[in-house]
Amino acid sequence: MNDSQSQAPDSAATEASRARVSQADIAQAVGVSVSTVSRVLSGAAGISERVRGEVLRAARELGHRGSLDTQHNGLDVKSAFLLFNEDSHQPQISSIYGLVLEGLRAAAEDSGIALHFLLRNNDEEVPEAVFARNDAGVLFVGLDPTPDALARLSSSGVPTVLVNGLDPDLRVHAVSPANYFGGRLVARFLVERGHRHILHLSSRQRWTLRRRTEGFLQGVEDYSAGSAMVDTRYFERLEASYISGALDDVFNDKTAPPTAIFCSNDLQALATVQNLQARGISVPDDVSVMGFDDLPIADLCDPGLSTIRVDWLGMGQEAFRLLNLGLVSDKYPARQVQTGVALVERTSVGQATSS
Repeated sequence: MNDSQSQAPDSAATEASRARVSQADIAQAVGVSVSTVSRVLSGAAGISERVRGEVLRAARELGHRGSLDTQHNGLDVKSAFLLFNEDSHQPQISSIYGLVLEGLRAAAEDSGIALHFLLRNNDEEVPEAVFARNDAGVLFVGLDPTPDALARLSSSGVPTVLVNGLDPDLRVHAVSPANYFGGRLVARFLVERGHRHILHLSSRQRWTLRRRTEGFLQGVEDYSAGSAMVDTRYFERLEASYISGALDDVFNDKTAPPTAIFCSNDLQALATVQNLQARGISVPDDVSVMGFDDLPIADLCDPGLSTIRVDWLGMGQEAFRLLNLGLVSDKYPARQVQTGVALVERTSVGQATSS
C-alpha cells in the first residue's frame, strides 16, 4: 500500500469531522451564544472585534466548513434606540415587552452595542436624536411608523427594525409572532371542543392584530367545514373599557349567546372573564374565554386563562439580528421574521354545552 492509499482513510475521516462541526460547537468553545456565532459567520455588524476574532479562530481550529468571509449589508451599528409610545400603558411595557427587552439587552451585550430608551410623543414621529448619529439604528417596539417616517429613516440611512410589528410594504425589517398561525391554533382548539357560535373581539389598529384575526377566521372555516359562526367585533383599541358595551350588545340580544369568546390579547380576555362573572355568567361552564400572549398573570386568574404563548425573548434576540443586517436595498430586501407560538391550555376553555 502506498502513502497516498494509507492516508486516504484519515483524510476522509478529517473531512467527515469537519462536516460535523456545528455553530453550537463553536459557541461552546468560545463561551458565547449560538446567535453570536451565527452573526459572526454571516458577517453581521455590531460584533466586537475581540469576540469576532475568537469565534473565527475557534471556527478555523475546529474545522468549520462554512464561509468565514461573508460581509454584512450597511453600516456598523454602534448603538440602538428603543422607541416606545409616550402613552404606552405601563403594564404592557413591563409584561408584554419585558422579555423582549431582556432579549435585546442580551444581544446588545454580546455585540458591545449601547441601547438608548426613547419615548415617542404625538408631535414627533421619530425623535431627532435618531438622526443625530451615523452609526445608530432604531427599533420600534410595538409601534407602526407612518409611511413618511419610514421613508425618512430609509433615505437617512438609519437601520430600522419593527419589533412586534409588520410593514406591509416591506420597506424595513420586522419581527413578530406567528400571528396568523396562532389564530389558527385558537380556531382548531375551540372547534375541537365543540364551539360553533364564537364571539371574537379584535382591532384593526395594528397589522399584527389583523393577521391574528385573519388566521382565526380562516381556521374556523377550515376546521369546522363551514359549520361554525363567528361574530367579530372590532375596537379602536384593545382595552378593558370597550368590553362592557360589546358584551351588553351580545348578551342582551334575543338570539343564542356565544359558547366561546376569543380575545386578541390576554388583558382583554381577563377583562372579559371578570365582566362575565359580574353578570352571573360562569367561565367556562356557560362561556369559554381564550386569550393571546400568555402574560405572567394568565395563570394567576380564576379560572386560569387558556391562551397562545409568544416567544417574546426570542423576538428581542431576532430583532437585534435583523438590526445588524443593516439597510434595506434592492440587493438586500427587507426581512419579515416570525417567531414561534404555542397553545397553552388552562381552565377558561371547556367543552361546548350547546351550539
